[in-house]
Amino acid sequence: MNTTELAAFLGTENGLAALRALQGLGVLGGGPVAAASVVTVADPPGPQAILDWQPRGSGDDLRFERGQFFRCKPKVIGPKKEGTLRVCLFGESMAAGFPLSPAYSPAIALQDMVQGAVGSRAVEVIDLAMANMGPSEQLRVAEAARQIAPDVFVFMGGNNWHYGLSVEPTASPAARVQYAQAVRAGGAARLASTFRDELTNRARVMVQVLVAAARAVQATPVVVIPPVNHAWQRRTPPPWLGQQRTARWFEALAVGEQALAVGDAEGALSASSTMKRLEGEGALTGVPEGLAKKAHLAAGRLSEARDAAMAAVCAANWHNVAWALPQVPSFVADVVRAESAALGCACIDLEAVFAEHTGSPFLDFRMFFDQCHLSVEGLQVAMAEVAATIIATVTDVPDVTDVTGPGTEQGERRQALLDGAPRPTSTTVGSAWFQAAHWMSQFAPVPDPAVLEAGLVTCLQRAVDADDHFRTVMLDALGLKNAAIAPSLQAAFPAAVRVPGLGGVLSSSRLNG
Repeated sequence: MNTTELAAFLGTENGLAALRALQGLGVLGGGPVAAASVVTVADPPGPQAILDWQPRGSGDDLRFERGQFFRCKPKVIGPKKEGTLRVCLFGESMAAGFPLSPAYSPAIALQDMVQGAVGSRAVEVIDLAMANMGPSEQLRVAEAARQIAPDVFVFMGGNNWHYGLSVEPTASPAARVQYAQAVRAGGAARLASTFRDELTNRARVMVQVLVAAARAVQATPVVVIPPVNHAWQRRTPPPWLGQQRTARWFEALAVGEQALAVGDAEGALSASSTMKRLEGEGALTGVPEGLAKKAHLAAGRLSEARDAAMAAVCAANWHNVAWALPQVPSFVADVVRAESAALGCACIDLEAVFAEHTGSPFLDFRMFFDQCHLSVEGLQVAMAEVAATIIATVTDVPDVTDVTGPGTEQGERRQALLDGAPRPTSTTVGSAWFQAAHWMSQFAPVPDPAVLEAGLVTCLQRAVDADDHFRTVMLDALGLKNAAIAPSLQAAFPAAVRVPGLGGVLSSSRLNG
């Protein structure tokens, strides 16, 4: 590999992850490390930008300024004041609060909860999450954030860690060569296995380096594993299976769906098993597992339905033929838990937290807007758990209220924080459900129109239940969709964009009337 090829490789997600791994192993200087806990992160040569905050000044006067202002994304991050508890929140669109932000976000909820619990000590939650953030950018932001001396690093990422690894239409020529070699060696199953191995390795490196970035400035790391909406439906076509197996796969799918339609759960499970056998070595599509999930739900077996749902996620996210949605497969969650334990840092498994909160191992649209983004209830429960963990972990927090004191159980802390948390406005909640209906209409791969319609009606009804103003919003949306001129030129549009989040939906060319 010449220098030009090396530079190109290091500019990719895979390249940066490999570089971090080599740094951690001591290959680029010094001897190999004995354990992940001694991975170190070098200081940057000078002030570095943090996302779009640009450094200004130097030394004790160093501050970071940005052009736009949102709550919990301050315009200026200045030197930390004495006695302030500064928390940085990192992650992707889930951590950024899509589709509730900027009116409401995890950072806003976390700020309110921690501040309400610690009494007189000032609390700052710096929102460093961003939608569509890839793994290399997450590492850069975490390293740059050391400049603002946080006390706590909260890492709530992982949904996007597959970026650059999955079989994408925009893949580079080098990546396509790698894909072709894997297919030649073992067909689609080898390609899927290669992806999972690489994603597992990337997850391990991500946890090691993110935790090292926090400990480089004596900050407390808190790792949060994003949960998955088990009720989300994927429709991923199989690769060419050969020898009539593709046709038989679709025939079995039809048989399984017909069995579900007449309430025959065992017949659907039998069809699912047939599809798995036809796919051969390794899980390739997640569709058989999704069929099994529905069968278990029909039979009231919630734990089995949850396991089948996660098996579907693990099987389906190796390619983008049908849009590999941001989600954390169980094999990544396992790595994050194991690495966090090895590093001795707090790890929050939100799936377990949500299961305890709802009383069900099978998570659905109660806690989510879509496949991974959190509803208002989901967001607040998640941040209550993070706030309770911070309070229990950061030992120098004074004036903690009695109900969340050191002798209190974690679940009691979470519930107390949840009970006292301010809620977003009714307009914000209504807007989030309206946006959820829009995104579901575009991206939920539900084969049955009646099922999709029922989901859309549920979202829109919840929007109206939150704020009756959304009856008018829906009528305006229909008018904007069906008029002959662009939405931005119509009288209803300026009024609609005053509602957080509606401007982008109503002006979208994809708007579903």
